[in-house]
Order: sequence, then C-alpha cells, then structure tokens
Amino acid sequence: MTTDMVMNALAKTEVIEYLKADWHGLTDVQMRQ
Repeated sequence: MTTDMVMNALAKTEVIEYLKADWHGLTDVQMRQ
C-alpha cells in the first residue's frame, strides 16, 4: 500500500465517523422533542 492509499483510507474513515457522530446527534435532538 502506498502512503496515498493509507491517507485516503484514513480520510474516508474520518468522514464516516464524523457523519455517524453527526447522525447520532441529529437523532438525539429529534428524540428529545
């Protein structure tokens, strides 16, 4: 694996984790209403 491939994989994981956290935040807000 090249460094670029590793960086791309890490970037994708970061984005997925961010979206998951964001989604949980949104559902939490909706649950509270």
